[in-house]
Amino acid sequence: MRSSCISTCSIYKRLQNKLNKMNASGPARMLVCYVGHHHGRLLHCSSCLTLSNDCIFQDLIFYIPFGGKESIMNFRQNLMEAMGQNVHFVIDSWMEGDNLTASVIWHLEWKGKEIPHTTGCNFFECQQIDGKLIISKIIGVEELPVKPRDWVLKLLKATIVVFDKFPFPAERIVAYKVGGNT
Repeated sequence: MRSSCISTCSIYKRLQNKLNKMNASGPARMLVCYVGHHHGRLLHCSSCLTLSNDCIFQDLIFYIPFGGKESIMNFRQNLMEAMGQNVHFVIDSWMEGDNLTASVIWHLEWKGKEIPHTTGCNFFECQQIDGKLIISKIIGVEELPVKPRDWVLKLLKATIVVFDKFPFPAERIVAYKVGGNT
């Protein structure tokens, strides 16, 4: 990580201090850095982020994952533009798992005030290459602003009834992969 590029961001410095106090290392430090780049608007410095060139970002509100570092960086740039200058990611908690994995829970704030229904979670898979930690996969899950409540259970039940009644089409549906072969 190039500290000269990111040292100008006070938000990033606060995150780093928090990480140091908690003795966070490895994937946890990586993911906080990743979210901190969102918060600190440091997208101009893509070399600070250690995404693999073939990294996959599967955000579950999109049908097709973003594949490759350039695609992910373009999405991040578009996201920052859409958020404007007053909206920021705020990290609520993070956790490091086994096998170079980590997760972070975050929410959005506008001018320091939490925006309702904007909680999200990112899961990171990393790999170590030449002693350097590289993000190889990110999965994003965001809170829906419209709450389906018990409709989700009704929809699940209806789907299963249709699957059980028509197993041949159901087999084709569950075998279908977006962007892949059936």
